[in-house]
Amino acid sequence: MPFYHKLGQIPPKRHTIFRKPNGDLYYEQLFGTVGFDGMSTNMYHEHRPTQVKEIRKQYSVAPKIAKGNNIQSYRLRGFQVTPENDYLESRKAVLTNSDCTIILAAPKESTRD
Repeated sequence: MPFYHKLGQIPPKRHTIFRKPNGDLYYEQLFGTVGFDGMSTNMYHEHRPTQVKEIRKQYSVAPKIAKGNNIQSYRLRGFQVTPENDYLESRKAVLTNSDCTIILAAPKESTRD
């Protein structure tokens, strides 16, 4: 059975137009940790929750192939990957072909805000 907790002004019905006193819209965001199943919350924002704050310089994260057409057995030492600050830079491609890339990573920091 769902339970509701109200904090602040909310519309009388969910998923409908909800305006600020000046006539602008509030932006609705449905947030849950298991998709549309389980516990969730409806949040209303003054600004878009998906608003872009910054666009950084783009760079390729495609693996660079060191040896082409190489058939040799290797011992992969996954726990010896060098940790790096950036989680994208910490990814190291160890095996790759045209269909699949196996990547090991050791980021020093989490990606959470």
